[in-house]
Amino acid sequence: MAIIPSSKYPGQIDTSDPNGYPNGKAQNVTTAGDGSGTPLEKDWLNDFYGFVQAMLGIADLTASGNPEAVGIAENLSQIVEALDVRLGSAGRLRHFPDLGNAFDLDVQSDVGQDNIRGPYVEPRGRYFWVCNGAVVYRYSFPDGRFRLDGSTLTPDHSETISEVNVTAESVWFRPDTGTKMWVSDDQDNVFQYTLSTPWDVTTATYDSLSLGLGTENDSVRGIFIADGGTKLYAASDGVGNEINRYDLPTPWTLSGAGFATGQVLDTTANVLSPQYVHLTDDGKILLTGNGTTVNTYDLSTAWDLTTATHNATTYTITGSSHACATFGLGYLLSTNTGGSGQVKMDVIGRTVMG
Repeated sequence: MAIIPSSKYPGQIDTSDPNGYPNGKAQNVTTAGDGSGTPLEKDWLNDFYGFVQAMLGIADLTASGNPEAVGIAENLSQIVEALDVRLGSAGRLRHFPDLGNAFDLDVQSDVGQDNIRGPYVEPRGRYFWVCNGAVVYRYSFPDGRFRLDGSTLTPDHSETISEVNVTAESVWFRPDTGTKMWVSDDQDNVFQYTLSTPWDVTTATYDSLSLGLGTENDSVRGIFIADGGTKLYAASDGVGNEINRYDLPTPWTLSGAGFATGQVLDTTANVLSPQYVHLTDDGKILLTGNGTTVNTYDLSTAWDLTTATHNATTYTITGSSHACATFGLGYLLSTNTGGSGQVKMDVIGRTVMG
């Protein structure tokens, strides 16, 4: 329930704007001490407190104890998540790169692993994963959704991926369930797994399904599965400087998957050795980069790499010598693969309804 200000405080609420404030809005006193102003009272303040705490409950999260600020607005994040969950296919929130207004949160954490690659962020912002050697590690964000605190982090758990040759280059999960996982390796293969417990890599079972990307790619670094699990994109930092698309005839499974003829984006003119690839929910913006520079391409036809046009506006990730990255809910998590074993967070996007 929620109080109705005009009924709760008759004569002390401004009712002159029924379109903007159907239940009335606060007003100041006409003359000091005349009692005409909206009172500062526990009922309406508790109305607000109850709203905020209900949003935290819907998101199944606990308040961090930190005040709100631009870029780390915890309560706003809960509203975004709750809307995403409740709206579903009826109308969802979309998250777009906005490099011209991006900024650094100026905090990074050490994950205790050197030469880390392939980060993935759980869509709700509770966990992230990195690869080191043939091992996939999961970490919890220490300071709330998508928030690092500068501390040295300890993994929640880890799992050695025995199918990879030597190095796991990237990891990707089915974002709506957390029960499917894909890992790419240094031999340009992608392997598929089923997780009996969502988001828990220790419960992963190999599905005996793999996809070889070596014919079209040289040194695959990042993968991305999109469009309801029907398309897989791979970023290659080898001779080709390419992003390639593969089609999955059965959503969320590599069974029958193959290269989509002609679906190649040559990034040589703008991005040498692309390390990662990400597309927005509508398939109209592609995000990629190498080293410390983030780039975007506009796709005039959704999901179609042949219609991609590079945007002039870029963003530089500070403090990372050789960054791999993943984008989610307007945040960019990047890794320093030069041996320092650090991850950092930047705000590079915006959220819209549509």
